[in-house]
Amino acid sequence: ISSNGVSLDCAGHALRNSASSASAFSNAITLNSRNDIVIKNCRIVGGFNTGINVTQNNAVGNKNYYVTIDNNYIAGPTLHGIRAYGSAIEITNNRIYDIGGQLNENAYGIRLGGSTTSNYFKFHVVRDNLVAGTNSPYLSAYGIFSEGSWAGIFTGNTISGTSAGNPEYGAYGFR
Repeated sequence: ISSNGVSLDCAGHALRNSASSASAFSNAITLNSRNDIVIKNCRIVGGFNTGINVTQNNAVGNKNYYVTIDNNYIAGPTLHGIRAYGSAIEITNNRIYDIGGQLNENAYGIRLGGSTTSNYFKFHVVRDNLVAGTNSPYLSAYGIFSEGSWAGIFTGNTISGTSAGNPEYGAYGFR
């Protein structure tokens, strides 16, 4: 998504990646430094690196604002189900399954964060999501991972089946 003010409603249609490599680099849906975005009703299946990727340069002020990720089905990405950086981001009613396997990487069902510079909010609402089967055979695994949300709301989420294959690393439902 390369413009602001975009609503992507997949209406249940699927984005599929049949790659079986654990070193995938593709993303199903990506936006960088955008605002007023809605991504909903998408089925994202297969060997993507990340299902929905909301990125920005976190070393400067937040560029992603007013992003809604709602009612998506994501299964099979090798690194992130949803990665979302910025502020005023809502992630609701998503079903995320079978995340992980990226070579020498952690695995994340949902990963949130924002600007690391001072005085920038990282407000996130993460509500009523199901995250099942986040696994890393190499490092740590996280159902939901928040990198310093400020005034974030996390409610009604269900997380199960998070595991790390390497005993030196941890498996976390929510961190």
